[in-house]
Amino acid sequence: MASRLRRRKRWLLRLIPSRARLRSFPLLRKIGQASFLWSFRMREVAPGFLIGWVLTLSPFLGLHTPLAILCAVLFRANLPIPLLLLLVSNPLALPFLWPALHAVGSAVVHLLAPDAATGPRKFLSAGFHAVAVNTLAALLVGYACTAISVVLYAIGSRGGKRKNLPAAPPPDQRGSASAEPDNSGK
Repeated sequence: MASRLRRRKRWLLRLIPSRARLRSFPLLRKIGQASFLWSFRMREVAPGFLIGWVLTLSPFLGLHTPLAILCAVLFRANLPIPLLLLLVSNPLALPFLWPALHAVGSAVVHLLAPDAATGPRKFLSAGFHAVAVNTLAALLVGYACTAISVVLYAIGSRGGKRKNLPAAPPPDQRGSASAEPDNSGK
């Protein structure tokens, strides 16, 4: 089973463009030189998951990829993870994703300020209100999905191996003998 996972991991890593390939494009030359964009250490992966999930769930269609690249460079995050997570927000998933996000955002707005659920519509358009509610939901659900993803990545990156923990010290023989009185009948 471990060899099968290694083969799948190698296959996925082949899909990621190499630094040499990125250097061949003049506009991407600077991005290819930033080593943190291609690192799979937890320090770079965790912000990558956050960027990917929040942008995937955000209602800003057409800006996802440029924003993912910009945020990955600004926050020193892994770049392939947000770009792969952006595939979740495809046209087939959006009719199911956005109503669910709108319901979550509306529930949060109603919990935080019950009278604000109808108040903003007086001076803001309904479209802006829907975008704001969906953005709030994208942030909240994105943080939750990030937490789950980071935990699963941490478990998966260990490969099922436990870290070497120091051995427990042997119990103190004198302490256990003095704690129990000797009732041998002498």
